[in-house]
Amino acid sequence: MRQRQQLRSRASGMRILREALIALNVGFAIALGSRSYLQQPRVGRLSDKIYRAINNLLHMPERTGAADVAVYCGTLLLGTLVVALLLLSLRRAPLAFSKIVIDPLAVLLALAAVPTAWVAGIAAGGGPSRPWQEYPTLPHMGPFSFVGFEVGVVILLLYAVRRTSKGFGLSMFILTLHYGVWAYYMWEAVRWAVWPYTWLKWSAVVFPASGVFWLLHDYYGNSRVEPRP
Repeated sequence: MRQRQQLRSRASGMRILREALIALNVGFAIALGSRSYLQQPRVGRLSDKIYRAINNLLHMPERTGAADVAVYCGTLLLGTLVVALLLLSLRRAPLAFSKIVIDPLAVLLALAAVPTAWVAGIAAGGGPSRPWQEYPTLPHMGPFSFVGFEVGVVILLLYAVRRTSKGFGLSMFILTLHYGVWAYYMWEAVRWAVWPYTWLKWSAVVFPASGVFWLLHDYYGNSRVEPRP
């Protein structure tokens, strides 16, 4: 009985961390996508109007960067709040619904939200306009072709190895490769979009952290199944 209570307590803590990080990850994705879009030369007039309106609202000079910070933080917090409320509303969902819908959705958001939003922001603004905005694509296919292909392969591999004897180690290796690939493509983009405001750079940590805590919850935090040997 005591062991079962400990398992439930651990599961609850893991689930809270997983949901918090996934919500923050989606918020970061929306913020990064918005920044990438507004940085595009083709939407310069729109971004100027938005930043000017925010500066006037905050009574700040135009060159302080306050509008950039406000847009980034506002979209991050709004996206996080919406996803967090959605996850909270689903906490009492039946076990079958959780396994069929919530768990796959959690890993999909952890893996794909940030690169998809980044590509969407650049593509919606007219395509890459700077070298660090070049996103990967499959030959002769659309802007989301590589994201969809790579994330699909990663999810298939994760679910293929999750029940094997070395599933946790293999899953962590797969996640490391996935986040390494996107760090290679997005490092400069994130740096130019977010890192000029150095205290905001830590928000990028939620991208890999959401995947790691999804994995930890899947292996060690699910008290509704028998613990793995």
